[in-house]
Amino acid sequence: MKKLSPLLILAAMFLSSCVPYPGMRSAVYHPQALTRSSFAPLKGASNAQTQHFFVEAIGQNAATQYANTAENLYNRLMIDAGIMNYQPSSPMKIILYPNQTQFQKATSQPAGSRGVIYRGSLYTYIDPMLNNRLSYEITQLVLSNYIHRPNPDWIWVKNGLAAYEEMKTMQLAGNQQDLFALVRAQMRQNPSPMSQLINMAPPDDESVSSSAWDCEAESMMNFMISQAGNSEFGQFLANLQGNEDLSSAIGQAFTGKWSGLNSFYQAWQQRG
Repeated sequence: MKKLSPLLILAAMFLSSCVPYPGMRSAVYHPQALTRSSFAPLKGASNAQTQHFFVEAIGQNAATQYANTAENLYNRLMIDAGIMNYQPSSPMKIILYPNQTQFQKATSQPAGSRGVIYRGSLYTYIDPMLNNRLSYEITQLVLSNYIHRPNPDWIWVKNGLAAYEEMKTMQLAGNQQDLFALVRAQMRQNPSPMSQLINMAPPDDESVSSSAWDCEAESMMNFMISQAGNSEFGQFLANLQGNEDLSSAIGQAFTGKWSGLNSFYQAWQQRG
């Protein structure tokens, strides 16, 4: 049996110790569960294509509806993240199963999975919460394509921005629920050190979210965007894309505001 590294063991202990909040389950990527070359095709599916997405679903109305939804969410993300000039090389694919049961049967994902990103495509399912979920997963998909390189140092950035976008979708729909209500006060009183937020990130983008971890990541992204603005945040992401380390990416993007990762973290801690 392959031995787990100390880091993976420590990460598992941390995630299991947090209070789970089912509303914030993120895309789950399990390499050991994805041994086949692809998932079974969605039989009888219709498809619709927009500028940035190719969507498969059962029924033309569903395919068209969610292709347009995905495009709108993408356009909002480009503004929020300050990367309006980014264009993926080809439309990103989204496969929508009719329900969660068929999604799990086709993808072999665990019961808690809201979706899986595999080989550049997003597999998920239709339910009343799909628009919220698409906000989260499309953010994950776009940032993975934009920055290219998998690096645990910035997983908290990707997950935090994804949670930020999901909560924004809910608020714009009139739902003022705080997905992190159970842990936000605890996080504010006793936040995890920056080193822990990085080291305890779900390994290899395998991100079944713990609400405490995602809550802190979302709070930091919200603070960064609100304090610095969208264009500066976009420069920060561009610096990550250009292989800058996390601290340098912050210092170069937010000149005069934060000199690096520690400076940003201290400012976040001292927020009003």
